[in-house]
Amino acid sequence: MDRGGRHLLACALLSCLGLGVAAAAPGAIADRVFIHGAVYTQDPTQPWVESFAVADGKYLAVGSGAAIRAFIGPETNVVDLKGRMVMPGLVDDHVHAVDGAMGELYDCIFPSTATPAQVRRAIAGCAKRTPKGGWVSGGFWASDFFKRNPIRSPRRWLDGVAEGRPIILRDDTGHNVWANSEALRLAGVDAKKADPGGGRFERDSSGRPDGIALEAAAEKIQAVVSERSEAEYRRSVQHVQEIAHRFGFIGLKEADAATPAIAAYVAADKRGQLSLYVAACISTLAMQVTPDTILDYDKIDNVREAYRSNLVDTNFVKIYLDGVPTESRTAAMLEPYLPDAQGRRVSGDLHVNPDVLEKEVVEFDKRGYTVKMHAAGDRAIREGLDAIAAARRANPDGQLRHELAHAGYIAPPDLNRFAQLNAVAEFSPVIWYPSPIIDAVIAVVGERAKHYWPMRSLLATHAGLAAGSDWPSVVPSMDPWGGIEAMVTRSDPYHHSPKTLWPEEAIGLEDALRIYTLGGAAGLRREAETGSIIVGKSADFIVLNRNLFKIPANQIGNVKVEMTFFQGRKVYQHSTTGEHRPNPQAAPSLSAISPGLTPSTSSTFLRLAAPDATRTLRFAMPRRFATNSISARLAAFSTAGAATRILISPSCSPAISVLEARGCT
Repeated sequence: MDRGGRHLLACALLSCLGLGVAAAAPGAIADRVFIHGAVYTQDPTQPWVESFAVADGKYLAVGSGAAIRAFIGPETNVVDLKGRMVMPGLVDDHVHAVDGAMGELYDCIFPSTATPAQVRRAIAGCAKRTPKGGWVSGGFWASDFFKRNPIRSPRRWLDGVAEGRPIILRDDTGHNVWANSEALRLAGVDAKKADPGGGRFERDSSGRPDGIALEAAAEKIQAVVSERSEAEYRRSVQHVQEIAHRFGFIGLKEADAATPAIAAYVAADKRGQLSLYVAACISTLAMQVTPDTILDYDKIDNVREAYRSNLVDTNFVKIYLDGVPTESRTAAMLEPYLPDAQGRRVSGDLHVNPDVLEKEVVEFDKRGYTVKMHAAGDRAIREGLDAIAAARRANPDGQLRHELAHAGYIAPPDLNRFAQLNAVAEFSPVIWYPSPIIDAVIAVVGERAKHYWPMRSLLATHAGLAAGSDWPSVVPSMDPWGGIEAMVTRSDPYHHSPKTLWPEEAIGLEDALRIYTLGGAAGLRREAETGSIIVGKSADFIVLNRNLFKIPANQIGNVKVEMTFFQGRKVYQHSTTGEHRPNPQAAPSLSAISPGLTPSTSSTFLRLAAPDATRTLRFAMPRRFATNSISARLAAFSTAGAATRILISPSCSPAISVLEARGCT
């Protein structure tokens, strides 16, 4: 009997003996077999198994250890999981990953908790390293920074540290910028410049723009910032992968993808250097000149056709319906905000007129695009649902699942409409727990802000759900585990606050994991090929250091990914030192920058100590911290619990004994 016949007989016997295995074609031999694990499959027919086999990048068999052994051949790599938990890889359904990677590699970054003095030091250091005439860009100042720190003229304040260089700094939402006089001059923004539709320039008593630009006004300044090089974009895509794999992501959705970023992803895929599923939401921000502007569909089609590949899907588009419910009060709400400093009560504005939005969503649906709509306020949510309803009427056979991003504020009458319209409520950023930014939202929205993120209510309606980090906006990293914990507890996963946020809306762990796996896969339009451990699907999975179902819910945020596999290939391995393994082409490690430094933790401090104690760097930080990838410019350590970043520049002298929360200058 030949090899195929023997395995055909073996599989038949396994089936007859009821040994619990789902298998592909009999006779196949696995490339890898994983045994003795706690494998959470997301398959309702067998939610948990102990073993599985992989061949040609797909799951060949899933079931009991005894059954899986039939697929082991002489060249099969057998991995003993030793009881560790395995689950499908995660998907970040809303992230600005290239922007975040660019920031870590090339920008001037400071934490949203930074004081004016800390911001000044960070910018002064970056300005000294920037050639004359070059832009100093970065962030992220807190949404309520100027409320907490009265600065008479934000523009002139930056001028004092700019040394003649243009400066543009984004806030922690990513929607608003702080600029100096030179940046405003280059953007053509002066006292005669009118506010654009969907945005405004804050002005001094003479009417001159004074450095703060909100929403569409911010984009007028951003548009003149020097574009990054193709090489910088390509390096950033590699950095994105290093970060994503470390946190267990096998796919992501670029929520507002500029053409150079899409091109860099496609280039990486064509070179065989991409190990992520990428859904690229083609950016329309520059096209949306006024609320009644009709987008250029053919131009968007040209981007879709020019930049697509096996792993990069460009059948997605992004539309901004409103702003953010922070101090700027730009999210479109059904009821007014609390009065501002001048006693005014506003409700926020729509960036797109409802009749225009309906036409656009109908047309994009007809052309095969999934539309992701930024909708932070409950009025924006309602207008987005109305537009999807129009698309359903116009294209009754359409099945595309359009998304309403940041679906935190939803008026009760609109909750059932998501399921009725097959629309997706997308949760991002990860702020569904008490935190300073939630406090800032409550300060302008009022008591109703405490009814934020109705997750359980949406689940009860069987609505489609997905989740994303929105990094680098608001959150310091893509790390999903604190967000998963907070879905279950509705409490602060970093334990800075003992409070909860609308605990009645907490959901079960099974539901939270489904949102980040199958929900995310559906968001990528790849649910038929990934998102669960089922025979025939792509072998995209992660191995965890702890079983999520056997630890207290308030410890989920501590879980670490030990291995990430994409299409059957190991793309990440957690090293024994607790550091992730950098890409071989990445920049030097911390030890290469300052030999002998090793990380250790205590309840209050992260301490980087040399064996001879002559190079000790000590920082006040929360207990839990995450190590970011090493770049050519710096080694960055950031807390998982707050937007604090410690930047260690390769130019730092090894003799420095104490380094504050800023780069060496």
